Amino acid sequence: MRRSEILLGTLLVAIIAVIGITALLLWFRPALSRVSELGSSPTVAADAGNDNGIAGNGVVLEQNTAAYTAQMGYAVAQRRVLGWQNDAALLSSSATWAPGSTLQEILSGQVAWGFTFYSPASNLVAIVSVADNAAAFVNQQPASATLTPLPVSGWRIDSDDVIQALFDNGGREFLQREGDSTLTITLTYNPTASRVEWFVSLIAQRSGHSLTMLVNAADGAILELDEIP
Repeated sequence: MRRSEILLGTLLVAIIAVIGITALLLWFRPALSRVSELGSSPTVAADAGNDNGIAGNGVVLEQNTAAYTAQMGYAVAQRRVLGWQNDAALLSSSATWAPGSTLQEILSGQVAWGFTFYSPASNLVAIVSVADNAAAFVNQQPASATLTPLPVSGWRIDSDDVIQALFDNGGREFLQREGDSTLTITLTYNPTASRVEWFVSLIAQRSGHSLTMLVNAADGAILELDEIP
């Protein structure tokens, strides 16, 4: 089974909880409008031998954007969590945009970012949410096993470039065909491959079809790009 399929299955289980947390944090914000702003500048350089720039033949390029990114949110979350446990290390990060979010809203990065931290000394896991550049604890619980922290030195590619790359590699066409979709992006560590990875997905609200992309967070290499079914 491809890693993207495993991650997508895990994502489908977790997505309802993530959306619930996001809804609470955004309760008083205005409703988002339908995804319609699909113009963008290219951020993926496709291999010359492959015209469609699919998985393994593209690289996510870094750009200097004005977006609020996962790395910015991590800096805020890290300051908050070090007051909890001084050995706290990042396990993962994720964000979800509800169906109907515009491309401009998605690329702005203005959403509730979730960061999961692990304290080896206390064997505790904590989730910190960052919204409007402010951090808040969401949950804390004992770790069920010894966990492997995400090596932040392997995290060079940021969330805005990964999301833009998805739209440049079929995301615009997917939204035009499928309509309202949920976009979720997750940063995790893959110990088998010894690398930090971005997994970003679009899941159509009406049909359940999905477009997913797996990216090496260190060098931007597109590892997998799949549309299901």
